[in-house]
Amino acid sequence: MATADEHRQEIMDMDMELKEIEEEKKLLQDCLAGHMSAWEKMIKRHQRAVHNLALRLLGREEAEDVAQEVFLKAYRSLNGFRGDCRLSTWLYRITVNICRDRSRKRNQQRTAFSLNEPIFSEDGEIGRQIADPAPALDEKAENREMSRLVMAGLRSLPHIHRTVLVLHDMHGLKYEEIAGIMGCSIGTVKSRLFYARRKMSKFLAENGAGWSG
Repeated sequence: MATADEHRQEIMDMDMELKEIEEEKKLLQDCLAGHMSAWEKMIKRHQRAVHNLALRLLGREEAEDVAQEVFLKAYRSLNGFRGDCRLSTWLYRITVNICRDRSRKRNQQRTAFSLNEPIFSEDGEIGRQIADPAPALDEKAENREMSRLVMAGLRSLPHIHRTVLVLHDMHGLKYEEIAGIMGCSIGTVKSRLFYARRKMSKFLAENGAGWSG
C-alpha cells in the first residue's frame, strides 16, 4: 500500500505532467501560427531526447542526420498532428520510423555503433544504470566500461527488440505509448520487451555485468 508521501508524490507528478501537456499545447498552437521562435523552442526542448534515441537505435554516425530529418519531417507534418498523444511521443514515433527505414536500407548489416560513445539521458550517463552524479575515478572507469557493454548489447539485439528496450528502459515510456509508436498491441510490446531484456541480461552476464531494466 502506498504511503502518504508516495501518494503526495504521485499527485505532484500528475500535476507536473498536466502542466507539461498544457505547455505543449500552447507551444504547438504557436508553431501552427507560424511563430518560428516557438518552433525553435520546441526543437530545443526535444532535440536531446530525439538525438539520444537515434544514437541508441542506429549509432553515433547517423544520430545527427536522423535528428535533423525528424524535425524537418515534423515541421512539414505539423498540420497533420491530431493531438491524440504527447508531442514528445509523436516525435519518438517519427524517430523510430526513420531509424527503422534506415535500418532496413542497410539490408540487415551491422549498425555503426561506437563502443566509445557514452550513453546520455536527461539524468546523465547510462540513465538508470548510473545514479551517482560525482563518482570517483575508478567508478568513472567502470561507468565507461558499462557504457561500452550496453551499446554492444544493444547492437546484438534485433532492431525491433532494441527499439522496445530503449523506449521503455532507457527513455521511460509506458507500454501504451510504445504500442502507439510502434503500431502494435500492448501485449506485443511486453513480449518484445521480455525477449530483449532476457537477451540483454544474458549478454551482460557473459561479460561480467548486469541489466537493471
